Amino acid sequence: MRFLPTSAGLKTATLSLANNTPGSNPLQINLAGTAAADGDPTLSFNPAPFPAAPQASDGVYGSIEQPDGRTVVFGQFSSAGGRTRAGIFRLSTAGAVEAAYDPNVGGRIRAAILQADGKLVIGGEFGSVGGQARANLARLNADGSLDTGFAAGVDAEIYALALQRDGKVIAAGTFTAANGTPRGRVARAGRAGGSRGRVARFHGDGTLDPGFADPACNGLPWGLRVQPDGKVIVMGGFTSIAGTSRVALARLNSDGTLDGAFSPTVSGAPAAALIQPDGKIVLGGLFSSVNGSGSYLARLNADGTLAAAFNAATNNYVYSLALQADGKLLFGRSLHLRRRSDADAHRAAERQRLGRSHLHRRHVVWRGRLGRVWRRADCRRAGESHRLL
Repeated sequence: MRFLPTSAGLKTATLSLANNTPGSNPLQINLAGTAAADGDPTLSFNPAPFPAAPQASDGVYGSIEQPDGRTVVFGQFSSAGGRTRAGIFRLSTAGAVEAAYDPNVGGRIRAAILQADGKLVIGGEFGSVGGQARANLARLNADGSLDTGFAAGVDAEIYALALQRDGKVIAAGTFTAANGTPRGRVARAGRAGGSRGRVARFHGDGTLDPGFADPACNGLPWGLRVQPDGKVIVMGGFTSIAGTSRVALARLNSDGTLDGAFSPTVSGAPAAALIQPDGKIVLGGLFSSVNGSGSYLARLNADGTLAAAFNAATNNYVYSLALQADGKLLFGRSLHLRRRSDADAHRAAERQRLGRSHLHRRHVVWRGRLGRVWRRADCRRAGESHRLL
């Protein structure tokens, strides 16, 4: 192998080596040298092995990276990295399961959101946190202990959470009551109880926000995204919201009422959504088209019409979306799929390429099967991350 820069001067590069064995310890080699005018540099080697990916005893549903570089991982497991951990654990910046962080959740966690103060709101299907009764919704302090100042609960499982700029929390799931009040599967909590159907909003102290209308979804809402203007994108297995036909995708106004002007036609099921700084909405999922175009990956204008300038193509489901600081889009699918080589990637569509193996070295965990914890740094083992150029 030769490292051939195109210009003279001090140059660096990173070579990442890995095999196809799950859980194997990949090797990163840092290359540094001074390039001569003919482009033939003198190299130095500094091998630095990545830590092995920790094992969870069952499914991992997601993760959140903290500002300090540590990562909270959640799901339905009972142990991770050789430690007893029920539903949640935290990885150090070195990738090890932290001994001191042990919230001990009595069930599974499907969704989590990190507040600006470092506290973590969790939702799922559980009956206790840290030995104290909690009904499917709770908040953790930064050290993993239960925040007793947040007293909220719903009568069935939560699938999605979203945080508003004012600190209020929106929850969606299979529940029909929030804090004892009937609710239609979406609810909002504010800063400071009622029956709600599948969506609800709570104040910062866990009390139910009565100013958020009951959207009354007729099916499971499994995804939420809050826009900068306070409107809420809802994704799920529904065909109507607030008595109005909406299939799989809808938008609520900031007060929970349906945004009647937003009405894209989705053939299938969106699984991920991302709000761009310009207000456009990127969708990924199991759909064959949105507004007649864009299988598996599509972009909408803020009004719900199809963004014509977005010409991305992928041949399979998209479950994950992320936006880089330079505006480029990362998208991926489940990590239990076959590994793709660099040669495979170069044969992909012109506007796609295999994501770099150490994407900003962020320790962000993606969903995986068989309890394996995957980080973006490990994505080369599954090879299903792409960047849209």
